[in-house]
Amino acid sequence: MQDNSLFQALFDEQEHAPLSVSELTAEIKSTLSRRVDLPSGGYLIFDYAEAFTVIDVNTGRFVGSRSRSSGARLEDTITKNNLEAVKEVVRQLRLRDIGGIIVIDFIDMANPKNRATVEEALRNELERDRTKTYVVEISPLGLVEMTRQNVTDGPREVMTKKCPTCGGEFV
Repeated sequence: MQDNSLFQALFDEQEHAPLSVSELTAEIKSTLSRRVDLPSGGYLIFDYAEAFTVIDVNTGRFVGSRSRSSGARLEDTITKNNLEAVKEVVRQLRLRDIGGIIVIDFIDMANPKNRATVEEALRNELERDRTKTYVVEISPLGLVEMTRQNVTDGPREVMTKKCPTCGGEFV
């Protein structure tokens, strides 16, 4: 029997209409890509080890400056980018069926209130996930450690093969 967890994850998002073939193809390709772009210009980078996944959140296009007068504006931009990343991170966790130990490296936020806001948003998004997760609070460095139960092989395990020469993955 074929595993349909990727397709189930795509259609679990009730706010979206059914996907066209080209949209579905793009979504499947996004699950195999190391980089996932965010709408505001930021992006996520996914790196894998045996039972460990690291997700790095990046702003992409730099907005704001670090001067005293615009420091608050930069903090707001970073917080907004991190909040946008939260939704996509959880979405990608479901689509890729990532399990085990997961570390999310959010962009550093100086304000503890902003860290709490991002942490709360992550917990709220994870509540919609059927898979059991455990999240440790966000660190001063912007790191979130979590575990997520691995239910099935994700698209990376199903759709890629290891290169016998270099050990890299290919479709």
